[in-house]
Amino acid sequence: EEMPSSVLERVVEKMHVSEIAEIFYKVNPLRIREMLKFIGSERAQKVEKLLDFGTDTAGAAMRTGFVSLDGNTTVKEAFNALYKLVPKPEVIVVTNGNEKLVGTIYTKDIIDSDSLAILKDIVTDRKFVVPQTDFNQVISLFGRYNLRALPVVDKDKKPIGVITAGIVLSRIEERTQTD
Repeated sequence: EEMPSSVLERVVEKMHVSEIAEIFYKVNPLRIREMLKFIGSERAQKVEKLLDFGTDTAGAAMRTGFVSLDGNTTVKEAFNALYKLVPKPEVIVVTNGNEKLVGTIYTKDIIDSDSLAILKDIVTDRKFVVPQTDFNQVISLFGRYNLRALPVVDKDKKPIGVITAGIVLSRIEERTQTD
C-alpha cells in the first residue's frame, strides 16, 4: 500500500500472472487498477481469467506458463528444446496430436532415458485436475501420490496450467499463518 508507483511497477512487471492474481484479494482496489495498467492488457486478461476460478481452487493456484511438448517428440528433441530454456522446467507436460493431455515427465527423468524414446511412451504420471477442483483435493493428491507437479486441464482435457509442489507448500503455509 505504501509502495511508490515506480517501485510497484518494477515489482509487478517481474511477477507471474498467477502471483498477481493471488494478491488481488489483499490489495486496495485503487492499487489493483494501477497494477493492471502496469502489466498491459494481455497479462491483465490472464490475471482476470485466473480470478474467475475463485481463491481456493486449482485454477487460482496454477501457473499458466509451462512447457508442453507433443507426445511424438523424441527424448533427444525434448532435451534440445529444454537446453535453450532458462530456467529449466521441473516438469514437461506431454500432449497428443490434438493438444490433449497424455501426462507428465519430470525433466530429470529424461536425462536417463534412451534418446530415441518417444515422450508418450515414457510418461511417468497421468494425473490431472480441472480448474474448479477444490484446493483441499489438490493438497490431498500431492500428498497421496507424492507429486511434484500436477497439470490443470480444461473441459476438452487440454492443459491450461500446472500446479507445483512449491505452490502447494506456500498455500499451506499461508493458511497456517492466517489461522
